[in-house]
Amino acid sequence: MNQKQNKPAPRNRDRSANNPQKKKGGAAIAGHVGLTLSRYLGKIVTYALNILLTVFLIAIITGASVAVALVVYIKNYVDPVYDIENLKFNSSLTTTIYYQTAGEDGSPKWVEWEEESIHGSENRTWVSYEEMPEDLINAFVSIEDKRFFVHKGVDTHRTIGAVLGFFLKGDSSYGGSTITQQLIKNVSGDDDVTIQRKVQEILRAFNLESKRSKEEILEMYLNTIYLSKGCYGVASAAKEFFNKDVKDLTLVECAALAAIPQNPSKWSPVTQPENNAERRWVVLDQMYKNENIDKTYTFDEIEAAKEAELVLAEGATETVTAVVHSWFVDTMIYDVIEDLQKTYNYDEQMAKNMLYSGGLKIYTTIDRDIQAILDDVYMNDENFPSQGTGVQVESAMTVIDQSTGHVVGIIGGRGQKTTPLGFNRATQAARQPGSSIKPLGVYSQALDRGLITYSTTFDDSPFRMYNGKTWPNNWNNVYDGLTTVADAVKDSKNTIAVKVLDALGTSTSYDFMVNKFHFTTLVNADMDYAPLALGGFTNGVTTRDMCGAYASIANSGIYNRPRTYLKVLDSTDNIILENTGNPEVILSEDSCAVMTRLMQDVVNAGTGTAVTLRKRVDVAGKTGTTNDNNDLYFCGFSPYYTATCWVGYDIPKALTNFRTGQTRVGPAIYLWDTVMNRIHDKVLSTGEQRHFSDKLTSKLVTRTYCRDSGLLLGDNCAKDPRGGRGRTGFYTESNLPAETCTMHTLVNVCDETGLIAGPTCPHTHQVALLNYKRELPVNCAVGDAQYTYVPLPDNMRPSLDTTQPFYINLYSAGVWPGHSNTGTPVNAYCATHDGVPLPTEAPPETPGSPADTRTPATTKQSAPPENDQDNT
Repeated sequence: MNQKQNKPAPRNRDRSANNPQKKKGGAAIAGHVGLTLSRYLGKIVTYALNILLTVFLIAIITGASVAVALVVYIKNYVDPVYDIENLKFNSSLTTTIYYQTAGEDGSPKWVEWEEESIHGSENRTWVSYEEMPEDLINAFVSIEDKRFFVHKGVDTHRTIGAVLGFFLKGDSSYGGSTITQQLIKNVSGDDDVTIQRKVQEILRAFNLESKRSKEEILEMYLNTIYLSKGCYGVASAAKEFFNKDVKDLTLVECAALAAIPQNPSKWSPVTQPENNAERRWVVLDQMYKNENIDKTYTFDEIEAAKEAELVLAEGATETVTAVVHSWFVDTMIYDVIEDLQKTYNYDEQMAKNMLYSGGLKIYTTIDRDIQAILDDVYMNDENFPSQGTGVQVESAMTVIDQSTGHVVGIIGGRGQKTTPLGFNRATQAARQPGSSIKPLGVYSQALDRGLITYSTTFDDSPFRMYNGKTWPNNWNNVYDGLTTVADAVKDSKNTIAVKVLDALGTSTSYDFMVNKFHFTTLVNADMDYAPLALGGFTNGVTTRDMCGAYASIANSGIYNRPRTYLKVLDSTDNIILENTGNPEVILSEDSCAVMTRLMQDVVNAGTGTAVTLRKRVDVAGKTGTTNDNNDLYFCGFSPYYTATCWVGYDIPKALTNFRTGQTRVGPAIYLWDTVMNRIHDKVLSTGEQRHFSDKLTSKLVTRTYCRDSGLLLGDNCAKDPRGGRGRTGFYTESNLPAETCTMHTLVNVCDETGLIAGPTCPHTHQVALLNYKRELPVNCAVGDAQYTYVPLPDNMRPSLDTTQPFYINLYSAGVWPGHSNTGTPVNAYCATHDGVPLPTEAPPETPGSPADTRTPATTKQSAPPENDQDNT
């Protein structure tokens, strides 16, 4: 064996370097590793690219979704299109007002009401851009919007700064609005702090700048900006503060005006001169630094302006006195502005500009004689109740010609009117009407639906329990029992109004009040018993709304929107508004005829007998008094006019001594009667004498009815212990009572005791009692309780307790028939001849209330508190 050949090679020797095969294998391995790495790197890159692409796609989709959502949002909730038409008017034009009167031949003619012409109550004078000094323009631009001339309506720098300031610092004081945005906000009056409003404002600014030049926008802005002291626009401010035309303003005066807009009350040069000085120095500094305006100001110019004295015109410390129009013209102004907005989709400022400076011609509905009567009566303090020293009692009144819906007179407060467009209580003071709401919210509607007639009876007793007490109470705290609608209206029964409303339905009544009588102050919470039946509304009502509703009854069921003007012409005599009143039949003639007759009973024999006009002409009306005497109302009409009157304090409190005049009647009735008597002096002096029967009540027919059942009078009705129960009722052919009274039941009465006779009573006679079983949750006093009769079953003896009705044993615990506040009721049983000893009489539970050992009901039910205590 060759050992040399078998000797192994050293294990630590590397021979690859000299081995071509080994070299080739190493390269292959290296290539394989590189290929593997490249594959992994490729996958990583591909994965990363996929991620980036996915993110990119998500961003695109999200952006597209946001864009679509934004487009939808803008389409549905934002109106981006905006232009300011009709903003610039010729301030020399005067809006003239006309009223109608009788000409020499007796025919109507229109006469200009010269003293009520509208010249511009906002103290505004328009000045063109060319007339404005360069210093004035530069001052406003520098402090309000220094990049005004270079942006397209929105300054991104300011907007981003405002957003960052809000989110990072919680500071909303950084103004992001440009002059263009401010103009839109000022003119539109839209300044809600909402994202929607801000987005809309930004889009509108872009839109406006695409239509208007910078010069036009600045001109409109500087002529509409509020500069304190009632001054709108730089021209009126220049006159007020410096007694100068705009073109003559100095640099310091221009800076003083530019200092005002952000906070007019703080930086007014008249009331806050030191603040204005500090602010105008800031304005001047900004003018020096601003590179976006044409003029370059030197340091010396700015310093000289800072040192210059600001000289105010003599009298500039006095308050601007605007034109004080009559109550009627104030009301008409608001009506025209509102209708211009509705008709032409104007914002409020544009509508005001058109009215004040558009050279309009307005044809009004006023009767100046009637307005003069209102003014005269309300100027006389003797016509108002004396409350001693302190705050005086206030009042408001509206008078309408019901045949047309024309407001012929209106007054919003007593005494001399001293405030332009001041608080008008006839149209702006929403106060509680008390029982005067009952003909509207309850009875007229129920008549129209055939739920009641003139003589339908309801039980004048509690409707329900509320916190352990009966509800509602009547003004005299008395329940009378079975009562006709006629007596309920006449005597202003709260209980009957609530029960009729219950039959009508609160939702039905509320819908009618809002959509037919067109009350403007009601809210959903008023869809309840106390508001609609007793006048306890959330916000109250106005005399204008009340007058319009009552006038519709006086007008045979035709509602006309109470209107103060007939038409408005522009400066070239084109009709731009025509006020037809939108007549609408809301009630039938028959229903209004019966309702009128019911309200005649109020003034002839009910709560409104203090009305003296009824002795001269037919009058129908309704009183209204709240339970705390905070508000007094009287609403009524004659064949000529409808009027509604409210009396109370501006800040509600009780009218503790609310009798007025020599007759000591309620002041609402007194004022109504005083005004309407004087109005009718002229009407009746012509010899004309209208009656309700001429139109309203001519179709009514009469029948004699039983006042307990409301049905036609029966033979037994005359045998009621209280005497004859017949009354004359007024009906239309469609709602005559068809049945005869069967409620009065003949009952044997003991001649000796006068009580319900038993079989052993020696001598008896018959009377007619009411076959009516009343079930109450508390044993309260009810006037006719002792005249009720309920037959007993054969197996039940009558009660021998002469303090209780003979049928008391029919009642279970917690249910009561009521009592009549008498020791021995008529319907007690004659125990004298029964042969059974009388029980010992226990002391009464309350004065006038019969004793009873049964447990009274204590269940509490949810019900609104009463509001009406009509004791006018």
